[in-house]
Amino acid sequence: MPHTCMVCNQCFDDSSTLTKHMDIHTGRTSNKCTACGKFFSQSSTLLGHVCDIHTRENPNIYVECGKYFATPTTLSRHIRCVHTAEKPYKCTKCGECFSRRDSMRKHVRKMHIDG
Repeated sequence: MPHTCMVCNQCFDDSSTLTKHMDIHTGRTSNKCTACGKFFSQSSTLLGHVCDIHTRENPNIYVECGKYFATPTTLSRHIRCVHTAEKPYKCTKCGECFSRRDSMRKHVRKMHIDG
């Protein structure tokens, strides 16, 4: 017996697939394409969508997480800060390392008031 979505009338073979599909209508899914706003029931489907559609339109999309960036610089910063452990900015006062220069400067102002 097919399982039909009451919102869009799409049919599914089993109730678990229908339940995942309903997340699209209720907004409970976190698998939203940041480039176009389209929702997907599975993260793998979202990544496939991003690779197939948006990377050709705009190269400033990071396919690992599906996030869109306005410039190559912001894309590079996102990759460095979120997806790698790279922390190239080192506090000269205490040696603590940071992934972003502005974070290091904020640290110096807050923790090392004298300099």
